[in-house]
Amino acid sequence: SVSRDLARGTRRTGHAFAEAELLPEMLIIDEAHAVRKRRTATEIRTSLVGRLATDLLARVPHALLLTATPLQVDASELFDALEILGVPSDFDEASYLDSLGLLSIPPDGTPELSQAAEAVRILSASVETYGLHGPAIPAEAAGIISDRTSGQIGFKTAREAQRSWGSVHEALLRSHPAATLCVRNTRGTLSQLGYKFPEREFTEVDCSGDQQVATVLARVDEYLTGNLGVVESVLYPGRQSALGFVRSVYRQRAASSLTAIQASLQRRLGRLRDMQTGFPTVDDFVEEDLLDEDSTPSNGLLHAVDEAELRRACGIEIADIEVLLSLLGQLDPVVNQADPKIRGALQVLNRFRERGERALLFSRYTDTVRALVNRYREDAGPRVNYAVYTGDGGLLSVGGEETRGGKELVTEALKAGKIDVVFCSDAASEGLNLQAASGLINVDVPWNPARLEQRIGRIARLGQVADSVRIVNLWYPRSVEAKIYARVLHRKDVMELALGSFPEIVGTAIRNAVSRKEPD
Repeated sequence: SVSRDLARGTRRTGHAFAEAELLPEMLIIDEAHAVRKRRTATEIRTSLVGRLATDLLARVPHALLLTATPLQVDASELFDALEILGVPSDFDEASYLDSLGLLSIPPDGTPELSQAAEAVRILSASVETYGLHGPAIPAEAAGIISDRTSGQIGFKTAREAQRSWGSVHEALLRSHPAATLCVRNTRGTLSQLGYKFPEREFTEVDCSGDQQVATVLARVDEYLTGNLGVVESVLYPGRQSALGFVRSVYRQRAASSLTAIQASLQRRLGRLRDMQTGFPTVDDFVEEDLLDEDSTPSNGLLHAVDEAELRRACGIEIADIEVLLSLLGQLDPVVNQADPKIRGALQVLNRFRERGERALLFSRYTDTVRALVNRYREDAGPRVNYAVYTGDGGLLSVGGEETRGGKELVTEALKAGKIDVVFCSDAASEGLNLQAASGLINVDVPWNPARLEQRIGRIARLGQVADSVRIVNLWYPRSVEAKIYARVLHRKDVMELALGSFPEIVGTAIRNAVSRKEPD
């Protein structure tokens, strides 16, 4: 047994087994979603864990990949795992995505002839590769495969597949690499075996009622849609992805909390001031800003920068940011006192505590988590009991005494009843068993439905003694959060198409309020 991080090595050193002469009969990789490739507008990069798995399986005969979230962002990530395990020789990523489109056609529907022909091609390749015969393939579909000649699929075969689409669809579903290579234990299948999972009760809280805060956020959005990014336009002319990434990050931080956007603006202000005298090597993002994003900031300059133009661009943004920071300061000297998200989250938390229920509060951003903790301590007193778990590890505060530690420290304290609230960043969405709590408050939402499910899965899991768990989502309906929820729901649909059923992750109010259509 070797830890994944140790085994994968680095891009410079290679993985731990690169020179090994003695290897096991089976490779088992936990948290196997780490094999997914990183896709950007300009490149597809294999992850270190993916490289490790690919190299070893050339020498190790068997493999078992374990993950609760095989898809994180898009459907292609499942193909990355299937490709490592073994797919038909002509079944590439494009074929995989085409196959999902074919499976989305109902069994009683009628595909186009070209779609029927593609279904026969994929079905034939899967049957041959995996040796699927007999009852695994419906007789009608098996006959269509046996009647086709090698090479291009002709009109007659495509027409037969079109007319017998129900049988072909069933055969394609059964023989698909995702069905052949994956064993999926869902809550539904485990429930049939007697395992008990709690019901999920969703509530939404609209935080957009404070007019003064709304005015400031509107001014922030004016900057985000206007002058934000004029510096990137000078540094990376023509790279719209760089500008889109910057705006996306800042909008999400503004929707998370006033403290988060204030901290981001302060970091950017410092960077811009530095730029007026030189070229800093760091940007104004932190690691959590890069989590689950569709794009990433640009790296490296591809041209000589006009220093005078850069100083002018910095001056424009500096003036805007100074005004915004002044407006945020006018809301309250300690900005989290005026924050509707912070206030709303702690009001919901108090209701949980009044009912004797333990709760988790989640945010993507450590800045927001700190703001929640600070406001909670101000309201409840410095000796109040609580825990924090972020990328920096765990912190337990009992009777005013703080202890730092890992996951076990937080888990055991919650289980023992020493605390009734844990403040979490998304670093706590994996690997923590916190089913001693029965309430969860999402202060903001990730782009990624799998990560949102991981949050909920901290409490809605085996071992939860409550019959139901309560999930409360705080949001600004007329902000970027509406777009985020629309994207999350669209991606959930994609996951269901690729994998089958996926648990509910939002309530009907949010579902009805946002479009199910993929945002532009």
